[in-house]
Amino acid sequence: MEESQHITNWEDVNCPICLDFPHNCVLLQCSSYEKGCRPFVCDTDHLHSNCLHRFKTAYGMSSGLQSPSTSDATSLENMHTELLESSGKPSCPLCRGEVTGWVIVDMARVHLNEKKRCCEEDRCAFSGSYLELREHAQLEHPHARPSEIDPARKLDWENFQQSYEIIDVLSTIHAEVPRGVVLGDYVIEYGDNDTGDEFEDFPGDDGNWWTSCILYQAPGSLMSMLE
Repeated sequence: MEESQHITNWEDVNCPICLDFPHNCVLLQCSSYEKGCRPFVCDTDHLHSNCLHRFKTAYGMSSGLQSPSTSDATSLENMHTELLESSGKPSCPLCRGEVTGWVIVDMARVHLNEKKRCCEEDRCAFSGSYLELREHAQLEHPHARPSEIDPARKLDWENFQQSYEIIDVLSTIHAEVPRGVVLGDYVIEYGDNDTGDEFEDFPGDDGNWWTSCILYQAPGSLMSMLE
């Protein structure tokens, strides 16, 4: 199946890291790739958003690991693949599946490089295509480092990511234990009581409250995140 069948509107394609049109993009290949996950990420340099480098740095990957060079062909079927090491694979910024590598889709670059973006430098009103932004940045902001991470923003992002991880774990627990409540290191599942109020502290005279509970040990990763 051609890659073009997965892209219905180039206007809807955004880099999941900088949340803008991905310039000089690469397509991450994750465990949900066959299900349609298509995270296009900017592969620019320090004068721009530099998203792929930031993605690799965040997961401790070698900064010297470069994307495969693109060819002159423009067919969407012309794809270049770079696989990551078998250990320490990062998570997809869209589906949080395991990323195994990335590819260059030439036609995607042709389309998306023409999309206009604003200059990354603060208080600069210039906007343009990828080539226009490169020329502008080299002339007007040659020493700028807009992709350097602000510690405060980094902390906000880590907290944001952690909150999503906690929500994922709690959703999984709720799916496995619909009547469960997390208490400390355990998930307490209340026994079925169709005749009573689900918010009653005690089920009645039929038995002790604890006999209507089933205990499950909560995942250690969840407890460490909640601390």
